[in-house]
Amino acid sequence: MKNFDKFLMTLILAAFFSTGVWAQKSNSVFNNLANEYLMQKDKSAYSELINNATNPTNNNQNISKILGGTTVYGYVAFDITGTLPNGPAYFDLESPGFITSLGPQTSNDFMAGGSWADDTWYAVEYNTGTLYTIDVVTGEMTLIGTSGLAFNGLAYDPSGSVMYGVYWDGLDDYLYTVDLTNGAATEVGMIQTGGLLISLACNTSGELFATDIITDQLVSINPATGEGTNIGSLGIDISFAQSLEFDNENDILYAGAYTITGELYTIDPVTGTATYVGEFQGGSEITAMAIPYSPVSFDNDLGIQTIMSPNSGVDLTATEAVTVRIKNYGANPQSDFDVNFSLDGGTLVSETIAATLNSGETMDHTFGTTVDLSEYDTYVIESCVVLAGDENPGNDCKTKTVVNDPPSYCEASTGFGEEFIGNVTIGSINNTTGWQTEVADYTDMIAAMAMGGSLDITVTNGGDIYPEDMVTVWVDWNDDYEFEIGGDEEFILVSDGTGLTFTGTITAPANAPVGLHRMRVRMMWNDIPVPCGPSSFGEVEDYSIDILVGIEELDASSFQIFPNPANEQINVKSSIEFNRIQIISINGQLVFDELVNSKDYQIDVSDYNSGMYFVKLETDEGSISRKITVK
Repeated sequence: MKNFDKFLMTLILAAFFSTGVWAQKSNSVFNNLANEYLMQKDKSAYSELINNATNPTNNNQNISKILGGTTVYGYVAFDITGTLPNGPAYFDLESPGFITSLGPQTSNDFMAGGSWADDTWYAVEYNTGTLYTIDVVTGEMTLIGTSGLAFNGLAYDPSGSVMYGVYWDGLDDYLYTVDLTNGAATEVGMIQTGGLLISLACNTSGELFATDIITDQLVSINPATGEGTNIGSLGIDISFAQSLEFDNENDILYAGAYTITGELYTIDPVTGTATYVGEFQGGSEITAMAIPYSPVSFDNDLGIQTIMSPNSGVDLTATEAVTVRIKNYGANPQSDFDVNFSLDGGTLVSETIAATLNSGETMDHTFGTTVDLSEYDTYVIESCVVLAGDENPGNDCKTKTVVNDPPSYCEASTGFGEEFIGNVTIGSINNTTGWQTEVADYTDMIAAMAMGGSLDITVTNGGDIYPEDMVTVWVDWNDDYEFEIGGDEEFILVSDGTGLTFTGTITAPANAPVGLHRMRVRMMWNDIPVPCGPSSFGEVEDYSIDILVGIEELDASSFQIFPNPANEQINVKSSIEFNRIQIISINGQLVFDELVNSKDYQIDVSDYNSGMYFVKLETDEGSISRKITVK
């Protein structure tokens, strides 16, 4: 019966993800199937998943001002509060939390895609591909014609006067042109296979972009061939219907995104990164966005298209390069103009570009001055181009937020805990627990080993027992925050044949660094465990292995260092007298070295940079290290 249950759950999950192209009001079939299953099986976690997916809450009422005075038209596909009727509406880019309805829905279904073309709002109906124009004053919808293709996005190219549509046939995505006089569609070519493009946008240069609801990537599309190219991750998890449209007067790409609620984002067309603007009123699901613009051309118009680097990441350095992409939006070629940047509103760095930039072309410029982003923090970089006589100052500058994060281990999660890790026994660790959906953090539990030494490990299933269950263990010996698959960091445990107990031996390399190392234990059903990412069944738990010098067997409780993380001071306590304390940064720099004869010691860390450190204690018998974090 278990195999049938798991097959059914896989089918339900597949149905859930396939509904990503629907507005949420169309999910009744899926909900009925899920609820019928829940009546037979007590799946509280799955019930919570369904509740979160179909009943989003307004988690963020903050609105960030990006641009004022620009009206956006969009279609309210779903408003859980019931305040806004399904139908055409409008809002301002600076305040997406305030939406005005133009009237209730008069079509058979919601509008899946939309775009602004020749002073007209065009939209295409979900599931039928019926093309409409929508009156921006009354909301009246006028039927033009139908292609019979369920387009997920619509975008107008003002440079070529062509309307494009993106269509998914259940397996592959295709690009079409759409005749604005009758709605007929002509295939251009296949964009990609295996994804699901859910929106479409085009800028004044004729560049097409789409978002993929399966991979959460921004994709560029060749308008001549239809070929798609992944640009980069959005950094958000999009679900259900989406919308994408350029503000062509300011060359900004906007997304009407639905994550756990409806939100407005800007998207960097160079990197794919989405930046939060604000939440839609009532968390509404907004589709078919159309942003009006005047096709005004200027003779002299330079702008910063994007700040290409630095980018948010882990352990950024003190010498990060600043690179910007400059575009000539005007008709005249330009040379001998200035470009500048500032970090957090500080000193302005300005340089002169002598090279000629022709009309419509872009140029990447890397400044000779770098920026120090080595502190774990959030930074704001602003860059501007300065051209004498620039007729359109609205696109002269761009800002970018860059976050330097400390390193961290990959996320892993499990949907259902029918089987789970009930007990882990290794060295001094003997930990009995229940199921958790995310990684269970037991890194304060430490098993001590010598370099090149070994420890036996036993993992016991605490839930339902199935022969298809598997368990694998990884230890990050080199502390690079990655669990290597197939090397000396991976240990595949052996099942007893029933799925109750799993045993193996963890062996440290002879050159394993002294100190703490992360150990990850994962149980999965009917699939080879991997250290990262989601799975339907099982559990993931993290522990610590301590490589010691001169102490072969040591009770982990013999040494305590707390608090961890710390921001003011750390306390070192031991049942064994230590005679020396050293603190070493993650980069190997010795920041503290003191000779002591004590079992209890305090160290002030208030002036330390945020990050990871090793605390090394020396005793008459040998030495031991502990890893700490200073915030």
